[in-house]
Amino acid sequence: MTDEQAIGRRRKANLLAKSHKYKSSSRNQRLLDWSIFITNISEDMVNAEHIMIIYRARWQIELLFKLYKSHAKIENLKGRSKPARVLCELYGKLCSVLIFHGLSNCVELANDREISLTKAFIELQKRSRKLFLSITGRLNDLKQFLKKLIIDWGRFSLKDKYRKTRLSSLNTLKLLTIMA
Repeated sequence: MTDEQAIGRRRKANLLAKSHKYKSSSRNQRLLDWSIFITNISEDMVNAEHIMIIYRARWQIELLFKLYKSHAKIENLKGRSKPARVLCELYGKLCSVLIFHGLSNCVELANDREISLTKAFIELQKRSRKLFLSITGRLNDLKQFLKKLIIDWGRFSLKDKYRKTRLSSLNTLKLLTIMA
């Protein structure tokens, strides 16, 4: 880990300690210099920096599943007694998540900004009735709805600027594909 990363960790730990009205111990401060990963990959195959990138990507995937569980309610299935209904409902929810990600990739952003998937998902939930009505209506209604949604996502569903302290999840995943 670089000195800059360790300093950032210490700063964050000190702010957390201060907000909870305690002081971070010197032992805790020393431990913040370390990142320990246990793996069975030999060191000549992958270096520590790549393992850190892979771990961050894995964590981002975990956060995506948390988003799906909390907002798409993937774990809440209604037809538990009929396996066919459970599969249909689960496939429907997973398809909607894929469509959501496809739509979120259509957002044009300036100045290297990124869309917050959580904010975008919440915004889509607020408009779910309009989405349903536009799907059941004419094709032009659906096009207009999606066009307005994508424009609004680009304006109101951006990640906060203060979080620009490290590579974003999207850029981390792009970096992983380049390394492969």
